[in-house]
Amino acid sequence: MMLIAMIVITGFFATQIFRMQMFTQFLDLFPANHPYIQIHKEYAKFFGGAYQTTLVLELRGEKYHDVFNVETLSKMERI
Repeated sequence: MMLIAMIVITGFFATQIFRMQMFTQFLDLFPANHPYIQIHKEYAKFFGGAYQTTLVLELRGEKYHDVFNVETLSKMERI
């Protein structure tokens, strides 16, 4: 009787394993009350997360009417 119960329970879990989803939220692995984590949570909605960088290059002067020139693109590459 015990063997049949164990087979039924194992069969049930074997059929449910295909419904299981695994994912990792790396932010959950860090201490939630740490000041760096709180700042990250505050600004992630504006900048898309910790793994992205936003760069603004402002061009000044009359000769810079177009950003697609060799000098400007070289400057962006150096940055």
